[in-house]
Amino acid sequence: MPSTSSGDLVPTGDLVPTAKSTSHLPQGSILPNKPSVLIIDDDMSISLVISCVVEAMGFNSVRAGSGSEGGSRLRANDVIDLVVLDYKMPGMDGLEMLDEIKQIEAESGRRIPTICLSSLGSPEIVDEFMRRGASLFLEKPIGLEALREAINRLLPR
Repeated sequence: MPSTSSGDLVPTGDLVPTAKSTSHLPQGSILPNKPSVLIIDDDMSISLVISCVVEAMGFNSVRAGSGSEGGSRLRANDVIDLVVLDYKMPGMDGLEMLDEIKQIEAESGRRIPTICLSSLGSPEIVDEFMRRGASLFLEKPIGLEALREAINRLLPR
């Protein structure tokens, strides 16, 4: 996978899920005994790259292309252990989706760690994500090592 000299991820659009990939499985097809990561991003190239990283780390990945789809998947599946969430999406943006995640946490009594992403990493946006309960914030483009470290921090093995 190409990267810049700083190690930042550069999706090329030529990535394909491996034979062991779970992101193509229908809802409810998460493999047991493996933590599951829900990736909510309207940019399918970015979503696929993150999914490949998640699966290479030994976790299940589930992808959603919008906040509303992500909320539906999260409500329908109580085995999601971590959410990776983009900020700028049509319809429901990342801050609104984070509010929904917090509502789902309150209703279910479970904690759902959240890594929030944005290419607009202004201090105001970062502060707002953290104020609303995000676990971590990463600025796009995301370095592979930074993504792995964030996931490992929130999903210890």
